[in-house]
Amino acid sequence: MSVELYPHPSGAQLEYQTFGRGKNYLICFHGFAQDGNSFKFLEDQLEGQYTIIAVRLFYHGSSSRADNVQMYLKIPEWKEIFSDFLSFLKIEQFSILAYSMGGRFAISTFYSFSNQIDHLILGAADGIIRRFWYEFATFPVGLRQLFHYLMINPKPFFAVLHFLSSIKVMNKSVIKFATTQLQKKEQRLLVYQTWVAFKHFRVPQAELIELLNDSTCQSLIIFGKKDRIIDPKAHTAFLSGLTHSEVHVLDHGHNKLLEYADEVIVSALKG
Repeated sequence: MSVELYPHPSGAQLEYQTFGRGKNYLICFHGFAQDGNSFKFLEDQLEGQYTIIAVRLFYHGSSSRADNVQMYLKIPEWKEIFSDFLSFLKIEQFSILAYSMGGRFAISTFYSFSNQIDHLILGAADGIIRRFWYEFATFPVGLRQLFHYLMINPKPFFAVLHFLSSIKVMNKSVIKFATTQLQKKEQRLLVYQTWVAFKHFRVPQAELIELLNDSTCQSLIIFGKKDRIIDPKAHTAFLSGLTHSEVHVLDHGHNKLLEYADEVIVSALKG
């Protein structure tokens, strides 16, 4: 497995890992604070059929945006970069697999390149619905500055989390996830940076439903029944609007959901 860099003429660059060999291409987008190794579990199962290309999200590893772009990442910027990335790798047709935060990249890619995509697999995908705490923390006036302060000075932040848990406003599993993910300053700053930058990097839900229903792409949506980060119950309206997407709600939580779903994923890709 190799780690390489793709340089875009704008000054942006994408770090990516390639593993496995096959005539088909599977492009993967990982979750927050992860890397391409998150998809290594599929290498042996897809060997001979798929070449797996795992792309690091912006602000992770060496993936970075151009210095002169606006704060918010939006679909036209990503489309320009990713289109050139595909040309760079000489890829015309491909499939997509994404987990959690990587869902924003997968959905935006699907929106821009749907006629080139064979399979779209979303595991606990972020960006399908608007989540209250995400929108609240990144609100442009005042609250965003407070969010930044709390990521630099975490004691009040963790105190607020435990208070919300004590009055049952926030689920304990969410508190545990946040506490685990935000122990280090680098992780907290990454949360601030990505949450703010990716705020508008999404496809409106109604447009996504219409695109999924009209596309010949095979779409697979995976949730964890015990997931309180990307709660499947909050996606009921979205799922009810789909006409031919395959949906699986597994008896698991958020962490390592794709690994628990390996048989479902492999079956979809080989089908």
